[in-house]
Amino acid sequence: METISAAEVVEALHRDLPGVVATDADGTLWTGDVGDDWLDAVAAGEPRINAAHLRELAEREGLGHHHDPAAVVRIARRAYEEKSLDEAAFFRLVALTLGKVDERVIRAAIRDALVAANLVTRLVPETLAVLDGARASRHVIVVVSASPRLVVEEALSLAGVAVDHLIGIELSADATHTSLPLPYAHGKPALLDAFRGSRPVHAALGDSPFDAPMLALARTPLAVRPKPALVQIASQVPALRRLVP
Repeated sequence: METISAAEVVEALHRDLPGVVATDADGTLWTGDVGDDWLDAVAAGEPRINAAHLRELAEREGLGHHHDPAAVVRIARRAYEEKSLDEAAFFRLVALTLGKVDERVIRAAIRDALVAANLVTRLVPETLAVLDGARASRHVIVVVSASPRLVVEEALSLAGVAVDHLIGIELSADATHTSLPLPYAHGKPALLDAFRGSRPVHAALGDSPFDAPMLALARTPLAVRPKPALVQIASQVPALRRLVP
């Protein structure tokens, strides 16, 4: 895979008429996964969450009946890692940990989890350089993440990263389900298309094969510290290049 520097990307964006620059969050804006950071706290029993719908989902997915939300999360995580729980069910479970609690309380708990996970030390400088350059050239910056929107919103705030629009997993008002499509794999370009309208996607950044459909929308698709699985399918994304500092 050929490489391109952040400075080269910024220079090209400076020549473009205003459009969209889209980026994944976990593994791209920062190393690691902020959804996992939140689940670490829940699994440790630290934040108080409303577990009713979480327990119902666990029972529907055959994970057993558990009163302790920390136990539900630990069991669900293991099932997901062992591939006996699919992505959609796992993403719903992560989102359900945020429901039925006063938003100010849950935001404070999320921030505590992200501080404990040292999020601000995990930012990816080459991605930030591209976003800073895009902002200076009046492009619209959109984050498209498969983590819950509320968690990513708090992560962006804590990290001091300004964006124009955030697409993440949304929980319904009654906290019983998530909106569809999920911002994952082919759901990413679908949701980005719904937001951007006729504006061109000048650049898109991602690190995993599940970002590939979104990367393919962009004139300049950028692999950020790509996972091996993205490298393996690089030929499926025309013009994909590895972003370097």
